[in-house]
Amino acid sequence: MLHITVIISLIGIASSMVSCSVNTYMLVTVERRKKDMVLFYFRFLLDGIISILIAAFLSCGISYSMFPEQFSQTQNLIFYLSLPASNFSAIRSIVALFISVERVVAAYFPIQYHNYHQSFPKIPIMITAIIYGFNEDIVLYVFCDFQLNIPKNCTALGCAINECFYQYWTTHKSIVFALIFLSSLALCFQLFMLNKREKKGKNELTKLNRLALIDGVRVLLADFLPNLVANQLSRGGFSIFQSLGPYEVVAKKFGCATEAILVLYTLRHRTHRVNDISDSKLASGKSNFIFVK
Repeated sequence: MLHITVIISLIGIASSMVSCSVNTYMLVTVERRKKDMVLFYFRFLLDGIISILIAAFLSCGISYSMFPEQFSQTQNLIFYLSLPASNFSAIRSIVALFISVERVVAAYFPIQYHNYHQSFPKIPIMITAIIYGFNEDIVLYVFCDFQLNIPKNCTALGCAINECFYQYWTTHKSIVFALIFLSSLALCFQLFMLNKREKKGKNELTKLNRLALIDGVRVLLADFLPNLVANQLSRGGFSIFQSLGPYEVVAKKFGCATEAILVLYTLRHRTHRVNDISDSKLASGKSNFIFVK
């Protein structure tokens, strides 16, 4: 099982590096003129931070797994790195939920959304998400009375926390992930219906919807399903984490890395397409002007 833990952790580190690199690249290169993209940019930042924390604690886990005597002190470091990673992941999940709900509202009520969405600032949403994320620490230490006592061979947060917090941790994540997935289904259905009609001049809306749908698919495959599997396996105790290591986190980071690549492709592809359309319209406009004159 030792080799399986190391292999799984190495996959997680590689995925974290890809996710961090791509999200950092998008933060630096993608233009930020659109206010509708503010939550997406915030999500890119969160993904970069989460990737760094996860890569760090997975590296500590590999060191401890291979040399438990020499790196015995790193076991506590695994917990202190994975807990803030969990905090930022919770923040990201709330941001993703708000994005998904916003896209549903925009798809079902386009006129009302266009008229009033600028009146709702994004800062309160970010603050709410941050409070929600770091509320995990209050639940862990206050309500669940957690005392750090990590079992031997434990290299994941799932086997380091007590059962009280584990139930809260998995339950609230399952609820948020389910809401994101249901919102994505609603959005997908409405876009399917709208696809039968002729749409012009909606390149930006289509881009935002694509980003939301990509995240919804990732939540289902890389968040909700691994979380569901973890819940089922936890009925037999936390031994699965000690046997396979942080498999749930690695599955999520692999999904995040794949999503980051798809998002980058979507942003660049749609940007080039919009520029091409704008250039063609400009050329057409010039031709018409000359003809009328």
